[in-house]
Amino acid sequence: MKLFIQMGVGLSVATFLTGCDTRLAMPSGGATISGSSNSSTVSPAASASHILSGRKAYDSNGNVITGTMAEESLSDLSTEVPAGYYSATNLTTVDTDLNASNIKSGTNLFGVNGTFTSDANAVATDMLSGKTAYVNGVKVEGALTTSTPTQTSITGEADNNSFTQDTVTPAANGLFSSFTINLGADFLKENICSGKTIFGRVGTAVCNALFGDAIYSMAPRSDLATPPTSSSNRQVAKMSEEVSSASQFTNNYDLVPKPEYVTDGRYGNGIAAEKKHYLETIVGRPNTVCGTSGTIEERISNCSSANGNKAFYSGKNYGQSGEGDWKLVTRTSGGYEVWRDERTKLIWSDTLSGSYNWCQAAGYSSNSDTTSVTGYNCQAGAEGSLQPATPISVCADASLLEELNGVSTYETPSGEDEPKGNLSVSSVKWRLPTIEDWKLADVNGIRKVLPNMDAGFWSASSVSGSVHYAWIFYGDDGGILDSDRSDVGLSVRCVGR
Repeated sequence: MKLFIQMGVGLSVATFLTGCDTRLAMPSGGATISGSSNSSTVSPAASASHILSGRKAYDSNGNVITGTMAEESLSDLSTEVPAGYYSATNLTTVDTDLNASNIKSGTNLFGVNGTFTSDANAVATDMLSGKTAYVNGVKVEGALTTSTPTQTSITGEADNNSFTQDTVTPAANGLFSSFTINLGADFLKENICSGKTIFGRVGTAVCNALFGDAIYSMAPRSDLATPPTSSSNRQVAKMSEEVSSASQFTNNYDLVPKPEYVTDGRYGNGIAAEKKHYLETIVGRPNTVCGTSGTIEERISNCSSANGNKAFYSGKNYGQSGEGDWKLVTRTSGGYEVWRDERTKLIWSDTLSGSYNWCQAAGYSSNSDTTSVTGYNCQAGAEGSLQPATPISVCADASLLEELNGVSTYETPSGEDEPKGNLSVSSVKWRLPTIEDWKLADVNGIRKVLPNMDAGFWSASSVSGSVHYAWIFYGDDGGILDSDRSDVGLSVRCVGR
């Protein structure tokens, strides 16, 4: 029921609503209307900028509002998006730069997962041909080809198996396909420390152990009557195995010697051949110049390549008793040879060309009379002295002796450089060997390896019973005698490290 009452002029107009449907009540946020149980306030109120341009609405006071909000369209993602009304838009006209290679890897923009990275550095030659990859967003095709190495071989022997020593040379930069390297003649289990495995071969050598565990027994071998050959693989026992009566010893050594074979090996006797166990009678002396530069190991490697088996003496296969291994360090153009004893790692020169008394061979001198300790005067420049004013040191380099025993300057004969392999003091420090050096070298096989051994050689050792004499070692038969220090008829060999 509606009741409208109009008052006279000048009177207020009031509209009374009674019994109205609640659906006619004003929403919250607008003006209040008295007399209605459903009156409310509209909040927040809209303004023209909130209404689409050309559309109208009433404000909270009942006034008509004409909208001013513009209608916009989305056409280019690279432009700024202005305020306004946007109808539904299919984003098919987006910027053409919106692709995976232009978006950072791990980032998603408008449904596009980025692939671009900036930390890769591979190039075509780093990847196998036929393979591709993206590097900093750019597709790279591989250019690397497979390569097959070339090999050069030297016949060798290990554990009863014949094999080759190879130098692997790639044809060009590339990826190696599967191939087999045949290992060299030194790749023996006895050259690998016990408990260590290299390329599947388990070592048996005792490294840094007691003397008896590192040297062969000196007892008579059972096979001395049979000359060794380059393909021999003889059974030998260590000294420790002799002590323990291991089968390796008892099966291969005699308790009673065969006198016709158990000799020093230098001379024949009508039954045993002369020098049967010497390097020169087995494979021949090295005859190619080698080892002229580089480190000691590089020189040894070069000599092995140049001279083959002639650059190596196998104490196990060639030895007459308990000899060790020797390796050629250098062979000069003049035919001089320098070898290394593989047990002691000491380096032995060839026989020097000149004749020297003991004081000169040893490099011994003083600024005062030495007769009381040498039996002869080795004073530098003294009348009747065994040393000139500038003392001679045949083995030890003069540069290492300055001011020794009060003498300012020493001289090393330049003509003796080649017998020492032209190895300067920066490579090897030479000295005159003691008689013990000679004895141990003889046990290890020096007389059966080095050339020019048929002579008597000075040692650094004095005879304890007389200061006039020093011990000498005879290279032909291994004998040891003494000699007067003034003797110039003896030879000199130097040992170095």
